[in-house]
Amino acid sequence: MVKPKLAGKKIAMAVVAGAVLVGGGFAVYGKIGAKSSQQKEPVKVENSTKRDETAKTEQKEQEEPQKEETGSYRYQWMVQPEIEADQIYYGVDSGDSYNENHRQMINEYAIIEKDGLKGFIDSYGALRTKIEYQRIIAHGNVDAYSMKDQQGNKYTLATSEEDVIVAYEDDSDEEAKVDENDFVEETDGLTDNIYWNGYYYYDGEVRNAHISDYADSRTSSFMPVQQSTEMLWSLSEWEKLDGKYALANNGELITDFIYDECGSCGNVELIAVCKDGKWGYINSTGKEVIPLQFDATWNRYSSDEINVENLDSEDGTEEFCYASSQGYIPLRQGDQWELCDTKGNIIIPFGEFDEILPVNMSKKCWVKKDGKWGVIKITDSVVTTNVNEDWKQIYIDWVNEKIAEDPQTTFELLYVNEDKIPEIAAIGENMAVGTTLGTFSDDKVSEIKIDRNAAVYIQRGNILDNNGGSMDEYHDKIYAIYNGGWMPLVEGNYGIDPEVMTQYDENGDPVYKYEWQVEGYVEEEVSKEEYEQKRNELIDLNQAKSLSESGVSAEEIIQQIQNFK
Repeated sequence: MVKPKLAGKKIAMAVVAGAVLVGGGFAVYGKIGAKSSQQKEPVKVENSTKRDETAKTEQKEQEEPQKEETGSYRYQWMVQPEIEADQIYYGVDSGDSYNENHRQMINEYAIIEKDGLKGFIDSYGALRTKIEYQRIIAHGNVDAYSMKDQQGNKYTLATSEEDVIVAYEDDSDEEAKVDENDFVEETDGLTDNIYWNGYYYYDGEVRNAHISDYADSRTSSFMPVQQSTEMLWSLSEWEKLDGKYALANNGELITDFIYDECGSCGNVELIAVCKDGKWGYINSTGKEVIPLQFDATWNRYSSDEINVENLDSEDGTEEFCYASSQGYIPLRQGDQWELCDTKGNIIIPFGEFDEILPVNMSKKCWVKKDGKWGVIKITDSVVTTNVNEDWKQIYIDWVNEKIAEDPQTTFELLYVNEDKIPEIAAIGENMAVGTTLGTFSDDKVSEIKIDRNAAVYIQRGNILDNNGGSMDEYHDKIYAIYNGGWMPLVEGNYGIDPEVMTQYDENGDPVYKYEWQVEGYVEEEVSKEEYEQKRNELIDLNQAKSLSESGVSAEEIIQQIQNFK
């Protein structure tokens, strides 16, 4: 069975949120229609040649500290290959028609699997959840995932525009109530969503089996189709089509019916095609850009849509081919992998990596080298080192900008998260000016302002507490680095309550009111002991390192950046 099938149901979500650390960063978490759950513990976790040219030999193993290798490359390391996992992969995406659904869902999150359990990891190498789920399925049409843990609890995980993870726990196994006009009876492994389409070729044109009007059923998309000897009036009829595939564009055939299987047509320059067990890629004119001499690259695919959307079923194990993404395609011959572009040029030759995943929207991709996983970024042109040092000039430019704003600014390099690139602090001349913290994010510095130069952090623990304040008004603003930026985790405040008369303890000190963030930005009053316990669950102050009150000059910090290894 090669017809693409994927979940067509729309997911209804209601947010009742509470703060929780997930993978060293922030998530908003709560049950549907229930009060938010208690906080969970944090998880801690960073030469284009033509096909017939000789492949490059394997590189020497990278060492600590980061060793620069010279040569000719079309990539640079963003996360060194140090992550141990049985597998890192993407889920199955969804589109507007069945013909589009033979593709992987790609965003900043990949599924990481270890010892039979799964979780999410981002392209900065940070875990976004614990690795504790038995099953994860993707819902590409709403950029969300469903998960089931070892106890059988089911969740939905979605990402917002702010890259905040929102998780929902399903309180029951009952089916959601929907308008009976929105769905039809499931049949032969097809989705029950009537808005999805199945395209086929009949009477010289590509038609839609889900639209009964003859004229409106035609389409001009670039897609794979099977041939019918009659008009089809339902998806159940379309499901019964058999035989070879052809590719069509603008409603007309651009190849013969010669392919055993075909891949996704959704938002791709090339479509994967299979003949006699070998895969290649065809463009929208019918030209074979990548010859049919490669093996399947994707072993987590399932053509059974009901299986794909069912958390209680098993993971798909069918072999298929990745769709092109961002102009690139990973290819495999046996246990050898390479990456090419959609023009057929080799970007990364055989022998470089054990495995290569598709390129995401940031031009990053997961790769496996010497049994461990890392992340590379594809460069626009050939570079002579695969060590990413763009951050050095970007930091130097940032230092010069800060000095132009205030010549009294001093600087410090520090290590907040676990990647190889340090964070940087621009320290004001006094507490009123404050400190600006920066972290490198692709091609820019992501900043946060630290009140009164007061902050502590766990070195390489990806947790920072801006614990400032004065005159009986104090706070703990806790941050972590996620997706290259500073993400606020939670905030607490304490001090004199202005609404009541100030009281004093036996030592003559004022009695403070303590508040801790519990749901979104809502705060609740807690005792001093509860406040300290909640803060200590996130950051151990006994292990924390303080931000310097005064750093080094611009000239000296630039020298440190240039000499950094």
